[in-house]
Amino acid sequence: GPESFPNVTQSETFSTANPENPDQIVVAYNDSRGRNFNPINISGASVSTDGGTTFTRLTKANGQSPFDNTFGDPVMLYNSPTDTWFSVWLDAGCGGQGLGGYKSATPWDPNSWTHFCVHTGGSDDRESGAADNNPSSPFFGRMYISWNNFDLGGPPISVARSSDNGITWSSPVNLPVPAGAVFVRDVQITVDKVTGDVYVAGMDENGGNGCTTGCGSNRRNVMYRSTDGGVTFTNTYTGPSFVGACRSASGYFCGMYSCGYWRHMSWGQPAAYNGVVSLVYAQKDGSDPGNVYYIRSTDNGATFGAPFMLNSNTDVTKAQWQPNLSVSDAGTLFATWYDERNGGTCTPGANTPCYQMFSRKSNDNGATWLPDDNLSDVVSPLPAQPDPGIQPLYVGDYDYGSAVLTKHVTSWADGRVAISGTQQQDAFTDRELVGFAVTTTTPACNALINTQPTDFIINLSDPVDPATVQASDFTVNGIPADSFVLSNGNATITFHF
Repeated sequence: GPESFPNVTQSETFSTANPENPDQIVVAYNDSRGRNFNPINISGASVSTDGGTTFTRLTKANGQSPFDNTFGDPVMLYNSPTDTWFSVWLDAGCGGQGLGGYKSATPWDPNSWTHFCVHTGGSDDRESGAADNNPSSPFFGRMYISWNNFDLGGPPISVARSSDNGITWSSPVNLPVPAGAVFVRDVQITVDKVTGDVYVAGMDENGGNGCTTGCGSNRRNVMYRSTDGGVTFTNTYTGPSFVGACRSASGYFCGMYSCGYWRHMSWGQPAAYNGVVSLVYAQKDGSDPGNVYYIRSTDNGATFGAPFMLNSNTDVTKAQWQPNLSVSDAGTLFATWYDERNGGTCTPGANTPCYQMFSRKSNDNGATWLPDDNLSDVVSPLPAQPDPGIQPLYVGDYDYGSAVLTKHVTSWADGRVAISGTQQQDAFTDRELVGFAVTTTTPACNALINTQPTDFIINLSDPVDPATVQASDFTVNGIPADSFVLSNGNATITFHF
């Protein structure tokens, strides 16, 4: 859409697909085209109704997004019981800098979004959000927002929940601070797609960059868990120290380029599926400014295995940073990050190849991983941040990826497009299909049943090759089925005992 230089910055993305209609995808992002508008509006979104082939940028008749009086930090949620989309931002209409947003049942219509508040505050920051859209979950339809609440002077991580599909929001629940923690940042929140447990990933930033110890001070990953729908949280895990990804610093924040540009504190994203909790983050390894790591818990976030480096590139002059992670309803994981391996000639605003988006996929909920590969089709220049009203070192603090049964969706800040001779920040997006998978079962996963069944129905995303199926493919408590029947064009298998 049209915009006037230098108010051309779009970064920090939150991508969400409709689990009931995967052709609907909404990507929210910071958008500086409305920085000089009254009321201020630096929040934007684009909507696809054709599965991501095309997107329409939400623009009202006044040339702005529907999200008046907001300051960015995007969250975009879909609420399944009401078929309604909820955007959450830093919101001047909710206490000066509280948390609020706009909701719509027809997100492609920019005039359909109506305002609401999650929390009234003056210093809320760094929010995240998650929705429970699993009909088998005990908390089906519940939505959660986490943030750092600087009004409380700590600040703690706070979480609010809606148990009535977004009509009202609870008072904040303040999460405990681990022993010895200096400052715990709210990284991201997620919901276990099977159990409905809520997980908040935090990071003990240990006072920031740590100028006395050089670029990239020690950090610790922190995990919280709620088993009662966000009413209470327990600090289940505080990890060992690691050095944060970094090349330079500006005050408190580390940066991936000189003079603190592209501030990044090694934050990533958690994902949870049936008690397996996953987390990606970035780390500095000696002279290597950044690598992307994955850790996995099989006991609901209580303990995590050894870190596994997702990027195969080990050139210590090439950085990898700012990862995001999503888990599908089929249990596949998809991690995406910024990667310099095919570029590395990085000057803000110059048309020279710098980074490309790389991804890595796991088809077994993180137990093993396929090789990493490029996701974006262009090695992007390093975009400048030309808008004088936006933090000059900022290329977005995070990108939130998500997934439904059939695909993963993710977005990023890209510099391939020049405006007024300057490579600048745009939000780009892509998706990865889950592939062949179980879609639903009867009985459903995690269901409680009172009569022992003799038939188990397995519905598949695609037809199966009959020659590859045998009764022993399906077991209950280690006991294989006696026979099977194919139906529904070989897309359904009924295993019989």
